Amino acid sequence: MKRFTGHSMQKMVRKLAILLIFFCCFGFCYAQNINSQDLISLDFSELIKLLNNSKDHEKGRVYAQAFLNKAKKEKNTLFTIGGYELLSGFAEEDEIQLKYLDSLIDLSRKDPDDFYPAKGYLNKGVIFYDSLDYVQSIENNLSALEYATTYPNEKFKHLSELGIALIKNRLGDFESAEGLHLRNLNYFKENIKTSNNIDHYINSLFGLTVSQLYLGKYEKVIENCSIGVSLSKKEGKLKKEGLFQNASGAALFNQKKYNAAIDSINKAIPTIREFGDTQNLIISHYYLYQCLDKTGAADMYHLEQIDSLVQLDNHIDVMAQDSYYHLMNFYERIGDKEKQLQFLKRIIVLDSTMDDIRQKIGLRITKEYDIPNMVSDKNSLITSLKKSNKQHLIYFLTATFFISTLSLSFYVKQRRLRQKFDELLEKYESKNDEG
Repeated sequence: MKRFTGHSMQKMVRKLAILLIFFCCFGFCYAQNINSQDLISLDFSELIKLLNNSKDHEKGRVYAQAFLNKAKKEKNTLFTIGGYELLSGFAEEDEIQLKYLDSLIDLSRKDPDDFYPAKGYLNKGVIFYDSLDYVQSIENNLSALEYATTYPNEKFKHLSELGIALIKNRLGDFESAEGLHLRNLNYFKENIKTSNNIDHYINSLFGLTVSQLYLGKYEKVIENCSIGVSLSKKEGKLKKEGLFQNASGAALFNQKKYNAAIDSINKAIPTIREFGDTQNLIISHYYLYQCLDKTGAADMYHLEQIDSLVQLDNHIDVMAQDSYYHLMNFYERIGDKEKQLQFLKRIIVLDSTMDDIRQKIGLRITKEYDIPNMVSDKNSLITSLKKSNKQHLIYFLTATFFISTLSLSFYVKQRRLRQKFDELLEKYESKNDEG
């Protein structure tokens, strides 16, 4: 197949490739056996048909590999990029997915357009977010945002902002995250009939719900959860239905409706556990403990479950941090210095890790997203920042203040924790010496 020339022809072929790749996600018939040499001799459309009809995962991967090999052999850059994306979808390990996406990005950066390499960066951002590597997730979402702004793609721009907002939620910057989620929600609602936008709308609605929960907007949270549960059920999104039930329970707790909160969270837990969602399982146990504590029936089970989940996953979470304070205080009340010391150590480690991530991510977001967003039009964020000396000064002063505040806060917090740790350790060691 000869290489297409002309901008309009390139865009048409790229869109055709994307359409063909999209259709390979569906289909439920058994594919025929065929050797690799014969596969390469087929047309691209025939390979896509095989992918579409393949029920077997391994056969699908073989067809995707043949698609890539054929594209490389014929030096068809557009289909080579598509082949890398196909194979990343068949890869089961994160490292392999990232390898294919890096190849996609390297190739498409030579001739970027309004789809690639932004799509590659977005996919990498999701992988790193799911693996709790928020620093790398931010890096890739910001890169996606840069390309989606320079080579305008409004949908990708909102998807990258969704990724940024979700990380802001994780690190406790709820006020800033709320504004982003609202903007994304409005965009996906207006374009809800476009392919996959219903999923992005639900994700934005849940992100907004989390932000508003921590900002104390409980009526809005319950309203969002009612919409979210109804829409998720209609679309067959079982996991999201459970997450909205969970968030509703948290809001009901804060409204002092403890029995209703327990009922809502208990409905959500089986689904959340089934999907292995550690983050939201921590939230479930946290609010169940709080509800039971308020009704005088609390024990340590739910807090200990949180500790087990954190240790299992090395999970970074503000709920886990607060749970450790509850555990430490409980063991202090009953005089178990050893357990008290254990959870104080975990508080120090978790607190230090979270502050380190906040500093790394916070400066990057401030520099490349928040400040450009404040001082420039959405379609010229980066170029506007580079051209304006005044804006550079704003960045410098804001970043300096941001770093100084974080450093001072981190220093004071760590000093207090270290002092308490030393005091407790001294008492514990004295008790052992006496024994």
